[in-house]
Amino acid sequence: MESFLKDWEANEELFKNIEIIVSSHYSGQKGIHFNDDWEEILFKGFFTGLNRMKAIQYLLNPANKQNFLMESASLARNLWEIWLLLAWMNHHDVNEREKRINQFKNTSIMDQGILNQAYNELVPREVQEEDLWYQEEAQRIERQFLKRSWKVPNISELMKEIATRDQRYKNSHSLYYKTVYKDFSQYVHLTWRTITEVSLSPNATETYVYPELDLGGKCIEISWGFFLFITEIWNNFFKVIPDEKFDNWAKARLKIQSEGKGLSK
Repeated sequence: MESFLKDWEANEELFKNIEIIVSSHYSGQKGIHFNDDWEEILFKGFFTGLNRMKAIQYLLNPANKQNFLMESASLARNLWEIWLLLAWMNHHDVNEREKRINQFKNTSIMDQGILNQAYNELVPREVQEEDLWYQEEAQRIERQFLKRSWKVPNISELMKEIATRDQRYKNSHSLYYKTVYKDFSQYVHLTWRTITEVSLSPNATETYVYPELDLGGKCIEISWGFFLFITEIWNNFFKVIPDEKFDNWAKARLKIQSEGKGLSK
């Protein structure tokens, strides 16, 4: 428990450092102008990740009487997926980046169009302007990409592609896929693993995961690492946090882990 507390506090310090400087930078601004889709995706993707990190820290707070380990695992996996999409779109070649942004948008539009249609069939209502827009866009995408792929690649393919451009993941992309996506998915969904690893509290209204599994420790390590990666992509573009300060924060957090106070210690 002492080790977990130290790791949680280290994450909290890292998160607060980033949150404070970001909040100060944008304080008083009534609106943000985006020059293109990438700016908007990157900006809002970062702040989505910021909120995910805040929620994970809240759920893992050792001061809570009830733990939310499985819930934090779901958010930690989602945080990784946010990084995955941003890192995949963040290609150094502008034309390739634009192509990937369009794939991201097209996939979202097609999925939302299908969802809207399903809702209309479930609860019949008058056709909305939004429905017509999605319908027209879906038709445009199908015409334009009739013989070409318009979808975002699957999770495994995204990780492999990123590893070809970033040497930090060259030898670990398969491990991340297994330990983050596959492992944490066991807690996102109802699986036999969750059934066997979950027990009830005495009053039978709360659940908890057996502490020896150290799920909380894995969430701590995964969340700070990928939140930092998301922040790095965002900050390299928007230049809000001075590089030296950002590097010092990252090194300080990494030092705590390298000293043997990290996962499963």
